Amino acid sequence: MVVRRDGSVHFPDPPASAPPLSLGGHSGDGPQPYGVEHTPGEQVLLYTDGITEARDGDGSFCPLGERAGLLKAVGARNALDLLSEDVAGHVCGPQHDGMALLPLRCHAHADVTENP
Repeated sequence: MVVRRDGSVHFPDPPASAPPLSLGGHSGDGPQPYGVEHTPGEQVLLYTDGITEARDGDGSFCPLGERAGLLKAVGARNALDLLSEDVAGHVCGPQHDGMALLPLRCHAHADVTENP
């Protein structure tokens, strides 16, 4: 998970870890809920290991923290397209692991006045 706030990038550190969801049946404890506070204007990106394990020709991992600025693009779809294209450019060829990205953007709620 990446949180982008005030132009900087944060990688929250949950107090406990769990195996990947597909391997969860092999251990006693399943994943535990973990919440991240966020306010209007902030963004949270959830992603799979297909992003963090994407390597270039030299074996260097994709620097997600450096690329998280792409999330500020207007429109969540545009931000996802830019980030996906950037990862594809990093690996310089076909990616061998699937990737999933889920951007969450926190927007301010409009004041709604109820009519009696």
